[in-house]
Amino acid sequence: FTRDNLFSDDGVIELSGDELQPGTRRLRIVRSGRGNLYYDAFLSYFSLEERLTAASTTVAVDRTYYKLTRSVDGQGKEVVSRTQLREGDPLLSGDEIEVRLKLSSQNNYEYLVYEDFKPAGCEPLRLRSGYTYGSIASNLELRDEKVVFFIGWLPKGEHIVTYELRAEIPGTFHALPTNGYAMYAPDVRAISDEFVMKIKD
Repeated sequence: FTRDNLFSDDGVIELSGDELQPGTRRLRIVRSGRGNLYYDAFLSYFSLEERLTAASTTVAVDRTYYKLTRSVDGQGKEVVSRTQLREGDPLLSGDEIEVRLKLSSQNNYEYLVYEDFKPAGCEPLRLRSGYTYGSIASNLELRDEKVVFFIGWLPKGEHIVTYELRAEIPGTFHALPTNGYAMYAPDVRAISDEFVMKIKD
């Protein structure tokens, strides 16, 4: 970079696919002459594994699914019972599911996001995104492929956030891991286990 090309060259060098073989790779950046040199490096990758397992740093997330059964007691009050789902447990179209995320933190953190990827055959019971009352998550967003929780302050310890889904489309669906991370400190992150859900007509 010189004074002539400083603003015309974006300086991006991108390597992909076969240009990056497995193993240790070293990146060497050399400055000659006077002046400051600023740089950053970013790595993006994905896995072709069939079974993705949980991983964490100083925060962790554990996802559990429960089948909800609603009934009415002798006084006419609705009673909701929960049965934990294991992989392979059959669901029927129309069944309601509670998704429970247990968030664990070794420290106090600010501004975290937890993206919970839905099984493709399910849709949230809640219809609108927005502020959440009585939850550690200040805001919840319903997106096409995931439900996103925004947490302004996560104290050290364990916390629970939940939402509900309805099984709709028959089939076998993979729920990708929940992805949690600090918005301004991306090295603070965690993923949950993948889950395979079966829905019958």
